[in-house]
Amino acid sequence: MAPTPSPEISHAVFRLRTPHGLIDVERRNTSVFTLHAHVPPGSTAAVTMPDGTLHRLGSGHHTLQAPAVEGPRPHGDLYTGGVTT
Repeated sequence: MAPTPSPEISHAVFRLRTPHGLIDVERRNTSVFTLHAHVPPGSTAAVTMPDGTLHRLGSGHHTLQAPAVEGPRPHGDLYTGGVTT
């Protein structure tokens, strides 16, 4: 996952049902960029936050925060992560 903040979108939700369970992601863009993610059992996720920090998540519920950054990411806008099951 590599969420990109936008001043036009303050809140977004993504849900995907997989054979291992539901991938559920919610993000809010205020003065702090907040991402809530649920990774299904037996799965992992790689998340690149808008400030360029990379997080590797195991199954379960996670909340990540980073400074709100608008525009291109420090390492470009390429998709750099994903969820593996």
